[in-house]
Amino acid sequence: LIKCTFSYGSTYFESFIIPLKRWLTPIFLYFIALNVIRDKATLKKVVIVMMIVTLIVATMASLDYLLEKQYAANLDKSRVGGVFEQPNTLGGFFVYAMFLFLGFFFTYFPNYRSLFMLIPFLVCFRGIMVTFSRGAYLGCGFGAIATTFFKSKILFAAGILLIIFALLNPVLLPAGLRYRMSSTYGDQDKIISFDVEDIADKSATRRILIWRGAIDMIKEYPIFGVGYGLFPHMISSYAAVNESDAHNTYLILAAEMGAPALVIFLLILLMLIKNSWWLYIKTQDRFVRATALGILGGLFGLLMVNMFGSRLNSEEVSAYFWIFAGLIMAAVRMKQKGQIT
Repeated sequence: LIKCTFSYGSTYFESFIIPLKRWLTPIFLYFIALNVIRDKATLKKVVIVMMIVTLIVATMASLDYLLEKQYAANLDKSRVGGVFEQPNTLGGFFVYAMFLFLGFFFTYFPNYRSLFMLIPFLVCFRGIMVTFSRGAYLGCGFGAIATTFFKSKILFAAGILLIIFALLNPVLLPAGLRYRMSSTYGDQDKIISFDVEDIADKSATRRILIWRGAIDMIKEYPIFGVGYGLFPHMISSYAAVNESDAHNTYLILAAEMGAPALVIFLLILLMLIKNSWWLYIKTQDRFVRATALGILGGLFGLLMVNMFGSRLNSEEVSAYFWIFAGLIMAAVRMKQKGQIT
């Protein structure tokens, strides 16, 4: 902050104190969830409310596309931003939250009621489709594969085979997904090139340049970074682009706050994955087990989706992440105290 004050004067605080507050505020939801959730009844209420909200957001996004965006003139106008007003952010939200439904389906199957959990999951999947977000597509796939891995190695193997089959037969994929992923390669005549920048579309090429510039920035300021919020002002010195975002959570964390901040963030994710897995294998309570499995899928989806965008800079999206974190740790505490089986 001292370095930034000398460089940009008081305008630094005026410009970035509110965005910094928006980034930090959701972290307090972790402590609120951890202290509010002290029994199974409260845990169930919180999980159910979060699932209902997720379904409502997905339904609104699907209806928005059906009623207003379906016949838009171009791809950008067709993309649905929903309540977040930004398609990539909306896609990230679904990746974080939608696997709760899959977790309940897998845990309660073959009870016929478990089939009802597939309906909201598919509505969320449709919600991701209409965002036309490539990062969300990959995050969804990664989260789904992770969920099957923790549930059953047979399911995991079947999922891998299904992905291979889909890659070999892309015509079977949903049309929107197929088009959006294929659009990554802007000029098919250059597909034989060995330089990814030659065959990528403008959006993908710009991201590659930004990532390279961000890596150079980290090399120059590895410990403390360039300062929160200063990436957009500094990136033009490292890459021939004019961007406000690194399109990668890990790179922008390290670039602005230093490599140690990135290490701490990754350790937090690792701790949450470890505790979610521990809870999943230790508890006999089906509701808690289903919740742990769903959150595990969302965490692995988070790892992937943040490779292609900063999906923790939205209070609404990061709030879900921190509530899930507090929920898991509260459930672990209850399990250790014998409050849940």
